[in-house]
Parts: sequence; structure tokens; C-alpha cells
Amino acid sequence: EIASSGNLASGSSPGKPFAPHEHLPPNPWIARTLHLRGVIEAHGGGIPRMAEWTSLAGQPRPEFVESDDVLTIRFRRGRA
Repeated sequence: EIASSGNLASGSSPGKPFAPHEHLPPNPWIARTLHLRGVIEAHGGGIPRMAEWTSLAGQPRPEFVESDDVLTIRFRRGRA
């Protein structure tokens, strides 16, 4: 389980984080700067990669829970 302050980016929801949606960073200037500095590959790629990697490992997709200003991602063991 991973908890982080903040919420999912605009356009996504905890109930459907894997559904197609427009990736809108909360602050495009910061996202662009982090991308140019090599800190992030690109905004909006993390959730699809988590789905792919858990599937390749035969594990269920992670669960996303937002409460107040905290995003929690739960990884479970088991069969997908």
C-alpha cells in the first residue's frame, strides 16, 4: 500500500483509474519542468504501466482510494 498527499490528476477517478481519460497535470509548468529535467518520463503514464506490469505478473490491478487530500494505492496478491 502506498499513500501520498494529493489526488489523481484531473480527468481520472478512483473508481475508474484505468478507463481512457485525458491526462491533465495539476500544474503543467511543473510537469513540463520535471519532464525536461528527466525526473519523470511523461505525465499520465504511471497508471497504465501499473496495470500492464501487474497483469504481466499475474496479479490483480491495484486499487485506488481517495480520501480528503490523500491518494492510496493498494497492491494485492492473488490471481488477476
